[in-house]
Amino acid sequence: MSDRVDDSLRSIKYLGNERRGHSRFPYRIPVVLRNGGEHEGEVHNLSYGGMFIVSEWEPDQDQELSVHLELPGLSAWLRCQVRWVMKRGEGHGFGVAFTHIPDEVIRAIRALEQDENLRTV
Repeated sequence: MSDRVDDSLRSIKYLGNERRGHSRFPYRIPVVLRNGGEHEGEVHNLSYGGMFIVSEWEPDQDQELSVHLELPGLSAWLRCQVRWVMKRGEGHGFGVAFTHIPDEVIRAIRALEQDENLRTV
């Protein structure tokens, strides 16, 4: 594991009511959410620590779920925890924090963060 990736992993910590530790950038992509059943959603922004998702499905705060995320050159299921939920139009918006993020996902997020041409907005 490279030192840069290792440092990124160490810095991803969401304990208690701690505020977001990473700035998010716009990135829109459909996702599949699993928590015993499957639900559809759409990511609206992304960071090394988590993402904002909009869905017709309403999760519970602190609920754990898996999110299938398609990034350029990478498809991965990520374990997440719902940090907050709000009503948004006909659906719900919620922030999730990654509870485990593999090195290759960190590298893919870094590439998206650094190159706006890779993003779908």
